[in-house]
Amino acid sequence: MNLKYSILISFLISFIIINQVLAAPGIPHAFYGKVNFKDGPSPAGLTVVAEIEGKEFGRTTTSDGSYGPYLMVTDPNKNNYNKTIYFYVHGVQANENYTFKNVEITYLDLTINALRPITTTIPGGEGEGEGEGEGEGEGAPEVTTTTILPTTVPVLVGIQMDIVSLTTPDEVKADEPFDIEVVVKNIGDTKGSDDITISLPENWKTDKWRERVTLSPDETTILRFSITPSEASGEIAVGSSTDFEVSETITPVKPERKLPITGLIAAIASWGWLILIAVIIIIILVYLLTKERKIRKKPVKFKYKYKRKKGFKLF
Repeated sequence: MNLKYSILISFLISFIIINQVLAAPGIPHAFYGKVNFKDGPSPAGLTVVAEIEGKEFGRTTTSDGSYGPYLMVTDPNKNNYNKTIYFYVHGVQANENYTFKNVEITYLDLTINALRPITTTIPGGEGEGEGEGEGEGEGAPEVTTTTILPTTVPVLVGIQMDIVSLTTPDEVKADEPFDIEVVVKNIGDTKGSDDITISLPENWKTDKWRERVTLSPDETTILRFSITPSEASGEIAVGSSTDFEVSETITPVKPERKLPITGLIAAIASWGWLILIAVIIIIILVYLLTKERKIRKKPVKFKYKYKRKKGFKLF
């Protein structure tokens, strides 16, 4: 095949490859993790929805206290990068949100400021029909409803859980877990139980958002929470239904990191092998075309050899 036609066809193939890559939708951001209500993990079958600017971009369901295996937040128009994702569990907004990043897979626990939903099932009824023949009619169908309970947790009268102290490390490093200690004392006159809850800065994580304690009057206990901070600064607050304690502002030490794969870099990383093939083809073709032109322009050298009697002879 003529070299010019080969070059033309190769350029067309490269153009088609690059065009298909650029026309593809943006790569999703995948999430997975646990779902916790005020009184425990989520029951199975609840819908988890991810929204950006009021529009849904992904959904999944809960199972064994978790959502997933992955909640794929899509980017069909390639314009969701760096936008905030809001999560809703059974229609109730979670405390956590996250910034959309193409290609990333993120572990994110979701917490809901409500009690675990209750599921009510009304059994279907059976009916009997009468007519010329004997038979049974269809009764009412079985109806199942799931209801989110109010956010308040009942506390027995006379219980007063005091947060005596909150101890945090002197230095905290971003993305590295650390433990805090919370001393709780029942200064009321009745034995009972209360939820000790924790509040963290944005994108910080913890192994548990609350712990139920049961104490007699004047009894004290120590609770421990494992926390994984982001790079954001903020305060840690721990409270009961009657008292709370707030830490000083904590500023995590940022670790040294290489340039993150974001935005255009992420797109190139994901489509790189196709673009690389197209670029290699173009380089080879340019090289061949340049080489052919040099060969055509190269002057022809003639060699002469003198022979006796016959004069000069061209070889």
